[in-house]
Amino acid sequence: MLLSGGLIEVVKVPEGGGNETVQVIHQSVTEFLRARGLAYLATLAETDKKAICVMPDTEPPGNDDIHNCPAPFDGSCLNHLVTDCLHFPADLTVAMSRYAYPVNAAKAWIRSTKVRVVSTLTGLPFRQLALLAICHFAETVVLTSIVPYMPDMLEHAGVPKSDVAKWVGFTTTITATCAGLMGVIWGMASDSMGRKRVILLELNLMLVFVFLFGFSQHLALLVLFRALIGLVSGSVGIMRTMIAELVPEKLLQPYAFSILPTVETIGSGFGPAIGGLLARPAEHYPGIFGRIGLFKMFPFALSSVASSCVVAFAITMASSSLRETQPGRKDSPDDGLMIAKILSSVWALRTRKADIRPEVVDETTALLGDTIEDVEEVLEQRAAELVGRWKSVISPQPILLVLISGVMSMHTVAFDSLFPVLLHLPKQHLKGNPDVHLPFKFSSGLGLEPNEMGLFYSIVGVSSMVVQLVIFPWAARKHGILQCLKLACTVFPILYLVVPFVPLLPQPLSSVAVVALLVLKMAGAAFVFPCCTILISEVAGAIGMLATVNGIATSIIAFGQALGPGVMGPTFSFGVKLGYTILPWWLLAGFAFLSSLPVAWIKEVDIKLPEEGLLPNEEEQQVGDGENDMEARGRQPTLI
Repeated sequence: MLLSGGLIEVVKVPEGGGNETVQVIHQSVTEFLRARGLAYLATLAETDKKAICVMPDTEPPGNDDIHNCPAPFDGSCLNHLVTDCLHFPADLTVAMSRYAYPVNAAKAWIRSTKVRVVSTLTGLPFRQLALLAICHFAETVVLTSIVPYMPDMLEHAGVPKSDVAKWVGFTTTITATCAGLMGVIWGMASDSMGRKRVILLELNLMLVFVFLFGFSQHLALLVLFRALIGLVSGSVGIMRTMIAELVPEKLLQPYAFSILPTVETIGSGFGPAIGGLLARPAEHYPGIFGRIGLFKMFPFALSSVASSCVVAFAITMASSSLRETQPGRKDSPDDGLMIAKILSSVWALRTRKADIRPEVVDETTALLGDTIEDVEEVLEQRAAELVGRWKSVISPQPILLVLISGVMSMHTVAFDSLFPVLLHLPKQHLKGNPDVHLPFKFSSGLGLEPNEMGLFYSIVGVSSMVVQLVIFPWAARKHGILQCLKLACTVFPILYLVVPFVPLLPQPLSSVAVVALLVLKMAGAAFVFPCCTILISEVAGAIGMLATVNGIATSIIAFGQALGPGVMGPTFSFGVKLGYTILPWWLLAGFAFLSSLPVAWIKEVDIKLPEEGLLPNEEEQQVGDGENDMEARGRQPTLI
């Protein structure tokens, strides 16, 4: 389906097959129609999100049987955009049309002209975006695969059960703090060395550190390697910069920037499943690993080896196919791409033609004019614009969005670090126990092993994919990004209030409750973080400070991820010693409630269409006043 806020691309299909791009139109559907004087069709596309707009520019109006061209169908019965040509799905049945023109004739007209209309989203650099997604997925799997077996690993290293939560929070804080501190340094390194080189360097170091982490049996080594993993896990800022350089069109950036949080949500489901299911393999899978002494001596090595394999796959894909995006380095020699090209030639693989993109004016555009006066004028104008943009950065909307992202990361990461500790905590005898005074005083867990947690997280991983790829896009189209964010923020306080009472339930009800709580948490995260990223991208793009605002948001999120577990870990240990496991969870619920209040002051931002997307003859054919067009166009939908 192509909605009214989508972009279109005209593609010519040669007789011999294949695609030859004739003209790329980076423009909204409604703008495209208005530029050709088809305002009534543009209005139809705005009012009916399932509307089809059929109007071939190449044929004059009149009797369709005479001109043998498609007529404008009623928008209520079709769900594809058609302009300057016609495109129908094979199984489409037209129930009604203005001139009762048969669909078969329309299809024959398509075949005769060899022209079709497709969404410009298919013209995005999907291969490059997919490679960045694979790299971020590998990084997420590494960071989250440690979660389910970390409590057991700390006990194996000699940490008392009552202090496990404190050390889990401390190690998580160390990782997030190191990531936040190194984020700026890695960004500076990418400016001097190139984006791709820095990402590959980080991934290679991460592979080594996570591999050695699984063989660590002393507390000092565990803390050391978690710190080292944090030092090399700051590539998300570089990836966002690469996305901004790959997709310079402002209207498409919210779509592109939603990829990383989507991948992170999916990886957060599969990472714990991998780590939990493969921990202590000699004990849990004696028929396969029982005779391997290495896994008896190092019970958590297999989990780290599996995570290393995921990183190795990402390194292989990125080194062979990922392209440099930094201005000035795009055409520099790349050994990985050269090897991939040679292998492609050997296997006679058909290389894909490079995307044709409109020229975009960005920070690399030359400032120098013909005279010194021109230079001074340009510099003064740029300085004034920069001051105005910085004033916009410190305005309420960007600050609120960055703050919300930080506090949401704070309590969600605190949940991720504490919930496995609660699951691993021994089950307390409730009846006749003088230390138990229900409903508030108790310190019971579920006594689960890492492989049992891994099974729960594997179920959650599959469900998180469904939520992220199916439910979230549908909800975003139907209710809008801001409404989805407001709804998701209300889930966390209720969730945290219920969590400590799960160990009081009998089996198998407690296991069902664990899965339900994990699914709700993953669903909330699947809504909150893509919504925040899209809204931040919209605001930052509107004020022209996309990289700056994203960099600030990345740092705030990293320090939020450090602060949450660092505070709640010792609080959990303190609550267990007092006999009140509800203490950290109810404090977390109160914090989540307070953090959801600023969402009420967030406003959506209209995204203006880029002027460079206009066709050469569109300015002459533009119909109607520009302000009226913007008002009629309304708010651009966030997702297709």
